[in-house]
Amino acid sequence: MKLARHVQLAATHVADLAFAIGVVEGRSPISVIAAAIYMVAIASGDRKTAKEVGDVCGVNDVTIRTSYREMYPIRQYLFPPDFTTAQLELLPAWGDATSRVGMNGVEHALAYFEREKKSVPVRAAGLPVAVGGGAAVNKTEVV
Repeated sequence: MKLARHVQLAATHVADLAFAIGVVEGRSPISVIAAAIYMVAIASGDRKTAKEVGDVCGVNDVTIRTSYREMYPIRQYLFPPDFTTAQLELLPAWGDATSRVGMNGVEHALAYFEREKKSVPVRAAGLPVAVGGGAAVNKTEVV
């Protein structure tokens, strides 16, 4: 699968932050990386199916979608700053996109940025702290 260099770098960024934040605890690294590739490819306009990514990475497409569902609620925290809100809105929301981690995914993200003394991404600054029951994340976040 041919991916532009910026897609590769962004996917690495997304996967690294997903692990650092703790939203994908217990998931295999390859499934998280495959989900990150899938997410970034879509947001970059280089649409790939989960099956295409899975075939190249050696991961079942269902496994990719499972990791994706856990990462999706905090997508605005995971993507590098050069990705716009409009690009993130290209990502499909599948069913109940609630993280399985004990603490809400958004709270995990905020705790990570505070612990690491890093700035919360600007596009995420206006988001509510609690996002429950698969509710859609505020789509009017600041860009």
